[in-house]
Amino acid sequence: MAEVESMEVTEGTTVLDVPATTHALGPKKKEGGPFYNPAMRVARDISVLVLRALSEGSGRRWSVVDAMAATGARGLRLAHEVPGVKVQLNDANPESIQLAQRNAKRLGLTNVDFRWGRLEAHLAAETYDWVDIDPYGTPAPYLDVAMLSVLDGGVLAVTATDTATLSGVYPDACRRRYNAQPLRGQCMPELATRILVGAVVRAAGRRDRAATPLLAYATQHFVRAYCRIADGATEADTCQDRLGHAVFHADGNRGFAASPPAMSASAGPLWTGPLFDAALIKKIAASAPSMEGISKEALRLVERWNEEAAAPGLYFDVDDFTRDRQLESPRLERWLEGIRERGFVATRTHFTPRGMKTDARYDDVLGVLTSLQHRKGSSDGRA
Repeated sequence: MAEVESMEVTEGTTVLDVPATTHALGPKKKEGGPFYNPAMRVARDISVLVLRALSEGSGRRWSVVDAMAATGARGLRLAHEVPGVKVQLNDANPESIQLAQRNAKRLGLTNVDFRWGRLEAHLAAETYDWVDIDPYGTPAPYLDVAMLSVLDGGVLAVTATDTATLSGVYPDACRRRYNAQPLRGQCMPELATRILVGAVVRAAGRRDRAATPLLAYATQHFVRAYCRIADGATEADTCQDRLGHAVFHADGNRGFAASPPAMSASAGPLWTGPLFDAALIKKIAASAPSMEGISKEALRLVERWNEEAAAPGLYFDVDDFTRDRQLESPRLERWLEGIRERGFVATRTHFTPRGMKTDARYDDVLGVLTSLQHRKGSSDGRA
């Protein structure tokens, strides 16, 4: 078998040979040879941060399977940058495995094994502390078999790049793949994230297992979720009780409900609970800035999650809020301060640069906006 023509890149502290055909950042089309997407570096950075935080002080040697490894960039980075882990790389493309083997040899890694074949048979036969599924498009077809492979107390990490489906551009596909009704126009990246987590929770529940998100986020062209998997019908029922619908009322308020009320826009069923384990995010935020090679984008996300972890679900988009009223949009930080001064929680959100999460009701948010507009008008008048 001929070797794949490659070029050298550095991610984190790991030097990798990747296919020389790799060009611009962004979503890629599936091709016949080994696949490497530089835009997903931030996701691989986060994987390193999450596994390091979980494994540090845990007293266990984490076993990891990168079940759709492609060039093996994620699995090789975990093996190289996270102490004390054992990594299995699996892919259906033998050329991908060949390239990953060359990289492992070059890096001097002895904690990596390789397998060539379809992930379904592999996951049905083997168990791991960390199962990572990063397909082209939707991970939905693989969630049930993944539940066979994750050990009790382990982590299922999944990526979805079918964001148009999850965001409501293709509602029929969303209902078919995720058994959920999406909604266009309101909190789309957050709803997409919650629909994905909801699908993981239901897949776990079918095997009397609980799936609790440690971190679930959306950025660029993908949604990514890390869920702790635990055995037990009682635990599974607790997670199932956190499934419901996101509801957007005509009066501007939004929230979650067990079932969608009449005359309201809604999406679901989806996960209604927290998307972040606050203690884990705090630990990651404390260690990430001192870690060599972590991208600035990953560090910005971690900083935002650390703030956002204490906020309620669903957000207001500042520009949408003001555009509908033909008002000038204030600085987001000033609006946040005004809401906090009224005794409410108010934070930025990673889902959009101009988004705000708050436990304030719509009238209070509007009241602060009106007050800011009046202050600006008075100041302009005095000038």
